[in-house]
Amino acid sequence: MSAIPDFGGSLPKKYKSAAMGDIPALDIKKLFRMVVLGLSFSGKNNLCMFILKHSPHAFAHLTIIARNPHQELYEYLRDKLDGFITFADPDTPPSVDQVRHTPISSNKPELVIIDDFSNDRLLQKNLFSHSSQGADTSN
Repeated sequence: MSAIPDFGGSLPKKYKSAAMGDIPALDIKKLFRMVVLGLSFSGKNNLCMFILKHSPHAFAHLTIIARNPHQELYEYLRDKLDGFITFADPDTPPSVDQVRHTPISSNKPELVIIDDFSNDRLLQKNLFSHSSQGADTSN
């Protein structure tokens, strides 16, 4: 059985958006979803920082939804990425449309980090019901 060809990958460059490229330093696509699970102090935030440091100019904006947004790493990012970073309240999670800070026509993806929600079932329900449905089409 042969593999299905990657028709999107074979389109001429004029039809491809910048968001569809790769992050060469990480050997991943610019558009990706990832779940990082681990015990406390297992390096989850360190991995996120590694991704940010090795993907300069890949993302138009960073949104962080965290139970504890005052961690040292987040304070550092607040200082370094002023104007390109937003911290959202985990008790009233934003919809996908509210997270978007740049026009889709900018062709740059945005990165959302959802931190420390694995043990809070109500927060999981509230947050993931908003973010897993895609763009809000009720308007």
